[in-house]
Amino acid sequence: MFSALTVALGTNAIAGPAPGPTAPIDELFAAFNSVSGAEVYAAYAPDAQIVDEFAPFHWTPPSAAKAFWAAFTAADKSEKLTAIHLAHEPFAYLTYDDAKKTAYVVTTTTFAFKLDGKPCKETGRWTFVVEKTNAGWLIERSTWSRLS
Repeated sequence: MFSALTVALGTNAIAGPAPGPTAPIDELFAAFNSVSGAEVYAAYAPDAQIVDEFAPFHWTPPSAAKAFWAAFTAADKSEKLTAIHLAHEPFAYLTYDDAKKTAYVVTTTTFAFKLDGKPCKETGRWTFVVEKTNAGWLIERSTWSRLS
């Protein structure tokens, strides 16, 4: 049985990353915004799996986060994307397993960027499965679903 908990925490609601399952998600957003591959890798578990809208569309262990970041930055370069900024709305859904060691988190995300110098925006739903480990909460799975 799952216990559901809906939270309304925005990225500005807490000074620094939120303790708990949303912390690696906030860290991931900060990593994208600072264009830090090392911080992206740190948000994901070593055995993470990632799904996104650009080829090859899914990344699996080992080194899924590193391969994902390499593909993301290569796609940005080839499509002339610059000035990338990610922001999420308050977390729309957060639910835990009974042991509170795994959580399912959904947030609507705005991906702002410049495409060959022209301001653009994409909205999507980013879904995460995060797991509490000895190193803290880490992202085990993430799926990006484009809405606009």
